Amino acid sequence: MSASELSFIGLFNDHGIDVPPAPAVRVVKNSDAEGLMGGSLKEFPYADLIRDHLAHGRISDAHKLFELARDLIPAESKLSAVLAPPKTKKSDKRDMDRSAEFRWLDENSTKFRGQWVALVGGRLVASSDTLKKLLVRLDQGVFEINPLIHHLD
Repeated sequence: MSASELSFIGLFNDHGIDVPPAPAVRVVKNSDAEGLMGGSLKEFPYADLIRDHLAHGRISDAHKLFELARDLIPAESKLSAVLAPPKTKKSDKRDMDRSAEFRWLDENSTKFRGQWVALVGGRLVASSDTLKKLLVRLDQGVFEINPLIHHLD
């Protein structure tokens, strides 16, 4: 099995999700993805795996897998809307100055890797491993401005 095939399989196994192992003896060319994991890649539950990544806050992994399987996920799927590039519109309104929060992120991001953080000014007001838990913590507090919420990959 080539290195590219092993890295492809590793993409699915990084987070402890059971994936059928590839046949040990069969050699598969990169152009022949059929049979790589003991069945058709078109039948692999990409959407379920993407939802699992999203549920556990692994947004970057969900985006990577979605890009890999974009043609195999129905266009009308909610995943297409959720993972689509953001829509923006120009506005003359100015947001508040968040430079203190961004400075905190630059200085402290490695300490909180994999965490969701909420910042007000240059101060951490809450952190958690999931967005849901972070929002529960934020509901218990009162802040002078809305916290900046960010996930640190």
